[in-house]
Amino acid sequence: MLAPVVVDFPLRGEWITPNTPGTKVPSHGSDLFGERYAYDFVGIDPGSRRLRFYRPGLLHYLILGVRLQDYYGWGRPIFSATDGIVVRADDGWPERNPVHIVRDFSIRLKNARTFSSRQTEDLRVLSGNFIIIETDEGYAVYAHAQTGSILVHPGE
Repeated sequence: MLAPVVVDFPLRGEWITPNTPGTKVPSHGSDLFGERYAYDFVGIDPGSRRLRFYRPGLLHYLILGVRLQDYYGWGRPIFSATDGIVVRADDGWPERNPVHIVRDFSIRLKNARTFSSRQTEDLRVLSGNFIIIETDEGYAVYAHAQTGSILVHPGE
């Protein structure tokens, strides 16, 4: 049996994980695209008694969508959870702004129908802007980063 790998939390502040390996098979929690241990983190309003991810209300999100700048996690730094060497860092992929339930659902459907595991040229269709770090225990991937926020380069 392998020893557990201990990592630091890559974010600061209040966050939740709506998608975890235990709740989203076959996406998170599978070996497809290396997502066996994938977690999606969403920043929350620490001062609210209700679970809020963004400043506008739910009706605003459903009708008009929500600008990324209105999400509590937007613009927050990401820290490496472990030591390692950057092997790939891709930036420049545009964000979906505003986030809207109908458009995002249609993008998910399109990707589910057209993306192939053999497609390795541009992973940003699924991961957005990302960093891959090689560690002593394997690889760590930080995906869905804000455009223009990747400050590291391969070899660092």
